[in-house]
Amino acid sequence: MGVYNSNKIRLSRQNLLGRELKARDLTPLEEISGYQESSDDQFSREHSGGTTQARSTFGLTPNSPPSMKHQIRPPPFLTLPTELILEILQYCLMFSYGRGASKIPPPFFVCARWRAIAIGSPSLWNKIDLSWVPELVGIFLDRSETCLLEVSFSNEKMERWSEKEDSRLSVIGRLLAQNASRISRLRISWVTSYYSLSGFLSRYILQSEFSSLISLEIKDCSEDVFSVALNTPRLQRFDFFGHPINIPKVTPDNVVTFTYDWCNLSTQRILELLSQFPNLTHLKIINDTPLDLSPEVNHPVITLPALHSLSLDELTVSSAISLFARLEMPSLMEVDLGIVKESSENEICETFLGPYLAESDTLFVVKMDTIIHYLAKSESGFCIRVEHRHEEEHLLQASLTQLASYRNKISNLSLAGLTLPPVSDIVQILGAWSRLTHLDVLMHHADFERLLTALEQETPLLCPLLRNLEYACIGLPESRMGQFRDFRASRGCPIQLTDQMSALLED
Repeated sequence: MGVYNSNKIRLSRQNLLGRELKARDLTPLEEISGYQESSDDQFSREHSGGTTQARSTFGLTPNSPPSMKHQIRPPPFLTLPTELILEILQYCLMFSYGRGASKIPPPFFVCARWRAIAIGSPSLWNKIDLSWVPELVGIFLDRSETCLLEVSFSNEKMERWSEKEDSRLSVIGRLLAQNASRISRLRISWVTSYYSLSGFLSRYILQSEFSSLISLEIKDCSEDVFSVALNTPRLQRFDFFGHPINIPKVTPDNVVTFTYDWCNLSTQRILELLSQFPNLTHLKIINDTPLDLSPEVNHPVITLPALHSLSLDELTVSSAISLFARLEMPSLMEVDLGIVKESSENEICETFLGPYLAESDTLFVVKMDTIIHYLAKSESGFCIRVEHRHEEEHLLQASLTQLASYRNKISNLSLAGLTLPPVSDIVQILGAWSRLTHLDVLMHHADFERLLTALEQETPLLCPLLRNLEYACIGLPESRMGQFRDFRASRGCPIQLTDQMSALLED
């Protein structure tokens, strides 16, 4: 009986709540969404008290029945700690800004408390796109107070070659100049327009000092080719996409990271670029359709004493050899290089990579379709990675014989996907790599059989220090590997064999 009465009371309360919500033509979910006013409405007013106490109590009014007030509790989002709400809003703003949204995210107006927290947190308003409508930009500038700004703008969506575009750009130019000292990060995307980006910058900010700017990212597709000087005394990171003549002359003293993306760059042009930034620690150059099959370079050697990582993609083999011959860099660094072999050039990738084997104790050579991946590294920290590409797979072969001709201290060797030369050549190669202690191979049965035959040579015994062989080969009888193990053991060079084929099949 007691259970029946309690259920009846509960149903009565639910019916009462339903009638109340029905009378207001709202459901609880719709009540929550009622907090989210449109961003356009929010632009035009500041603290107007737009969200009422009735909303903050989730649909309850002073005249609501006591039983209804007892039944309904405030939803969790109304009672979250301020720090957590601020973190949520920061995430929402980051997500919205990253998608190029031009409105304040709706969570900023969930309720009066959330809105007050948002308006009172300057760090939420320091990411500004000057391409927004001026009213919205003004709100962000005001609410960011004295925070450093992260600013971006683009002319891609403007009505190009029009007076309207010129008017918009003049507004952006004035805003940029007025707030230059507050900008810490600046990102610009420019397409061919009424005038070039260099023309825009020289017109509006030539005399401005970007005293707080640490990161500058520019994508410039202008057809005019001339550059301007920018006063950026604290600049640390500079990313540029466009014709090299359009690269602004920034203050180079503190620039430690430089990324450049263009095409048809000659070795001479690359060296001219690098000479502008003597204190680089990280350098990345993307060079589509490389030039120079037999480059004639007239440039002095460039010293980059602080360089830690270097990435170049793409170069021809000849260009890579010529470029690195004119760079003085620390021996303990990382190099990533993309090399394209032109059919008309005589140089091979191993000619470039070979000299670095003297500093390396580990070598990986892996062929995958039209790419051969090389990796040479040392325990001391040096590392060089090379991707050698060729459109025609049958013309792309790794010359282990050429690599073996260079002085080396290789102790760890990995080979995969390669077609090995005859046994006599393999004997010559392994004779040059006498320090090998670990060998890892993935190859066809016939190639692996030639490798084993070479390692079974009686006089002299090749790779006497070899103690581990990891292999993956289809169709290889277990008896063959047992025979090889027994041979090495009988010559006083026991070896541990690991078949990785089952693990590869599982993957």
